[in-house]
Amino acid sequence: MLITRGTLAAERDRLDDAAKVLGEALALAKTTGSAQQQVRALLQQAIVARKRGELAEAERVTNEGVELARRNDLETLAMQGLFTAANVHFIKIKNEFDQAEAGFERALEIATRYRDEGNQARAWLSLSSMNVRRAMPNKAAEYLAKARPFYEKAGNARVMGQLEALELATNKLQGRYVLVENALRRKMAAIQNAEAKLEAAVALRALLLDMGRWPEALAIVGSTGPGDHLAEAEALAALGRDREARDAWQKASAGAPKSLAFKTRLGFAEAWINLLAGRPVEARSGFEQLAVDGRAEPGVSLLSRLRICQCAAWGGALDASRICESLVADARRNGNESFVALARLYLAEWHTIRREKLQAITVLTEMHASAREWGVSEWRWRALMISKAFGMPENGVFT
Repeated sequence: MLITRGTLAAERDRLDDAAKVLGEALALAKTTGSAQQQVRALLQQAIVARKRGELAEAERVTNEGVELARRNDLETLAMQGLFTAANVHFIKIKNEFDQAEAGFERALEIATRYRDEGNQARAWLSLSSMNVRRAMPNKAAEYLAKARPFYEKAGNARVMGQLEALELATNKLQGRYVLVENALRRKMAAIQNAEAKLEAAVALRALLLDMGRWPEALAIVGSTGPGDHLAEAEALAALGRDREARDAWQKASAGAPKSLAFKTRLGFAEAWINLLAGRPVEARSGFEQLAVDGRAEPGVSLLSRLRICQCAAWGGALDASRICESLVADARRNGNESFVALARLYLAEWHTIRREKLQAITVLTEMHASAREWGVSEWRWRALMISKAFGMPENGVFT
């Protein structure tokens, strides 16, 4: 009863109350000699410490609980505590990816030792989701491939939907735009539920924005909420309709939820509008601030760096090559081929501004290797325009 009260207090972020009650629960469990209750109390105390930011204490208490569980053949109980603790880092505290990864991997180790296929799959799925957020699609795909057979056999529709969403996100990061577009269009055609169809339409619109297919993205109507106004602002800005883009951004800002994620999206959209209105210096300043704010969120940081690369290239900045090449190295290491290709395109445009034909063609050739599955997109057309401007033959890089 005390542990349940302490757990509820922790979930409601009443951390002082939780610590007090869990301390009483642990003392009582030691008095009665109940190893099971001691393990439960210790793992909940570790969660309270994590929420307080006391990571060293959280690790100490977690280790104590796991070791006690191991000595008393209660490791499956410890495993559930490790999942809960890892999710505290990943979901509730957010952005503490290293700590979350360590927790999921410890849970996976126990599940593997006990041949617990369900919890193995759960750990792999959690690790995949985390690596999508980290913009590390190769690792995400590896974990998904391991998790899928169990969930296919189990036939859990909800989890299969989650798997499919993660696969689409992974393929998108890897630059497989044609595959993702076809999958989303098939999904929209097959769905009968209006809410699910709207969700798929919004995902398709986001993909079309990433592909630079602005008119098509603008034609997809969402729920007319703040997120829809932001998507509208991004497309209008790209089409040169600056005033309308700013009006849409103001609507999004006025009705914006107070989450950090949406605040970040607002910042991206504002900087994007400045960039496409011919204000690369202002835009770069905005993206640099977002890169600083988003350091703990690797996906945000990487996208910010991509936009800084774009601003530097379009503004003819002397440091454009250094910025873009640094991004390419990090993105390639994680299998993020869509960012590699875009950074290469921006570098080609920078070399074109500087009338450096050989360098521009070299970079375009490198871009092609990362953009084979892009399909119809503005980025391919821009690459084609550069190659034609330099007199490349009909069978050149982007014909």
